Amino acid sequence: MKMKLTKKQKKKWLEVGILLSLSLVVILLWNTVLVYPVKMLVIILHEISHALVAIFSGYHVKSIEITGGLGGQTLISGGNNFFVSFAGYFGSIVFGILFFISAYNLKMLKIFSVSLGVVILLFTANVFKNQYAVFFGLIFSILLFTLPFLKFETAVGYIYKFIGVTSILYILTDVKDDLLTLTMRQTDAQLLADITGVPPILWGFFYTLLSLAALYFVFRFAFKKGMNLK
Repeated sequence: MKMKLTKKQKKKWLEVGILLSLSLVVILLWNTVLVYPVKMLVIILHEISHALVAIFSGYHVKSIEITGGLGGQTLISGGNNFFVSFAGYFGSIVFGILFFISAYNLKMLKIFSVSLGVVILLFTANVFKNQYAVFFGLIFSILLFTLPFLKFETAVGYIYKFIGVTSILYILTDVKDDLLTLTMRQTDAQLLADITGVPPILWGFFYTLLSLAALYFVFRFAFKKGMNLK
């Protein structure tokens, strides 16, 4: 005897199917112009994560530079090198989760989006030093201020989910070279290896597990919520 899924259960599985499709799109189109703007936002938030930890530690952020090739560098004076270095990938996960879960609650979406827009705008005005960082900082601030107030709530919600998944998947793509090669690279994993003596490959495994755990969390969250935007 076959059990029929309820309407609510169908919506839950449909939501998971849509999100799996979005994840597949991100992976397949990772190096294309479609994903490029989202990756640029993820890079900016990654560097801001480094900077925020430095600021909260009582130290000064000299500059943040972003390149068109999706590279980033944050220069600080002082600060706890371990926590500042650790904050980059960890921040990518935290921001990814926040983008994702806020997409299921319109009030939370507006508060989070506007707050993040303010943060990016402040960094753009004070520490972004090159044209790519300033240009994209302004663009993303404007988008974060406006998107949550558009009438197409469902579409906006999926845009935020797309950004959230991309931010989490970014870690998997960025640490793959730490896992597959012993080449010295100026990555967060290498910086942490220099500070702690733990090989970058182990930091790569750690961040991979952290990223996979985050993906499990957001997909489980999505299944519980279904397709509802409240």
